[in-house]
Amino acid sequence: RPLMMLTKEKEEIDKAISTMKNNLEFYEAIYDDDNEFEVPVIHEVMGMKWKGKADIVGKDMLIDLKTTSDGSFYGFSNSCKKYGYDRQSAFYMDGFGCDEFVFITQEKERPYNVSIFYAGDEFVERGRQEYKYLLDIYKKFFIDNEAVVEEHLIMETL
Repeated sequence: RPLMMLTKEKEEIDKAISTMKNNLEFYEAIYDDDNEFEVPVIHEVMGMKWKGKADIVGKDMLIDLKTTSDGSFYGFSNSCKKYGYDRQSAFYMDGFGCDEFVFITQEKERPYNVSIFYAGDEFVERGRQEYKYLLDIYKKFFIDNEAVVEEHLIMETL
């Protein structure tokens, strides 16, 4: 199915693609012969089955591609907190049985900087604890029917 866009939009997309392909580390990580793309998984946690799909499954790692408004360490760290990327990395690592998770980001606007961020052990473990906590709450309310959603109140000390 054809896609309609302005010439200016096509030029911007071409520039973003060129920036990615001209980055040697990015190119080598993405185009490794052992990589598989858009690989689905069904992962069982706490007796419940969950689906996921990794962007890239490499020989020993998972690679997740992200666009971002700020590809700096500080900017992407904030995105990780805001969007729960620590939970995502832990969940996918557990589901695929991988020991390494890498985020490759590209900024959405010029100069389309490319960054590579490795999910560290503390980052992944924090995400693992959080996703299991959230799945436990889900199970309590929607599988085991131990509590009524409308009566749910969280009271914690920050």
